Amino acid sequence: MRKPKLSIFAVVVFCLITGNAIAASSSGSSRTANRLGAYVSILGDPFVSMFGANIGVNLTDFLRVNGGAGATVTGIINGNTYGGSAKLFIPGWNLSPFIGYGYSVVKVDFLGLVSKTFTGVTYVQGGLDWTADIGFNFGIGVNKSINLGKVGAVPFLHFGWYF
Repeated sequence: MRKPKLSIFAVVVFCLITGNAIAASSSGSSRTANRLGAYVSILGDPFVSMFGANIGVNLTDFLRVNGGAGATVTGIINGNTYGGSAKLFIPGWNLSPFIGYGYSVVKVDFLGLVSKTFTGVTYVQGGLDWTADIGFNFGIGVNKSINLGKVGAVPFLHFGWYF
């Protein structure tokens, strides 16, 4: 099993870099004007799910936390996922790259015969997020599980509205 030391190091470095950028930024992005929102995701939050519904809060111009529920329905594998994540952005940018870290609980049912719950599914994410001045939000990126070794990097997209 891989240790998440590199991921934690990357988050710390990102925080230090963006912390310095906050002092240089004279005005915030649309994330400061639109704090609370809802969005849907495809293969995104919470990870691992095909579709997810989430509530997000922009705590600062560079930090968003969110929580939600997701579902995977294929006929062979059906599952429910509950979880949350935190994303770090570049302050002052409406269109910003981001990195994030998430935690989820996944309950999976295989053909109605076997049911299994995976607790403590952790993942890192990275991508590009845009929040318009009117609150519309769109993002694309990649999730990668830290502790589900056979799950590779999974691309995702999300869209929603922040108020």
